[in-house]
Amino acid sequence: MSRVITMDSGAPVRSAARQLLARRLRVLRATRGWSQEVLAQLSGLHRTYISSVERTQRNISIDNLEKLAAAFDLTVGDLLATSRSDHFE
Repeated sequence: MSRVITMDSGAPVRSAARQLLARRLRVLRATRGWSQEVLAQLSGLHRTYISSVERTQRNISIDNLEKLAAAFDLTVGDLLATSRSDHFE
């Protein structure tokens, strides 16, 4: 059984990696003009799954990271790459 860490408000704390992935997916989709539905079709994942990843509600598997990276024609490393302008809220 895994333990969920929560803030005083009761909201779960999301990892920096989940936040990074969520931000990268939204930016990459926007730059290509893709909807979540298009990304879902290209990656073989369900649209609601894409949505939950973008809202940091999923602890995504490596297999699904590979599917998302392939949809963007990127490596997993490139998908998770950060830049100096990345920051976490």
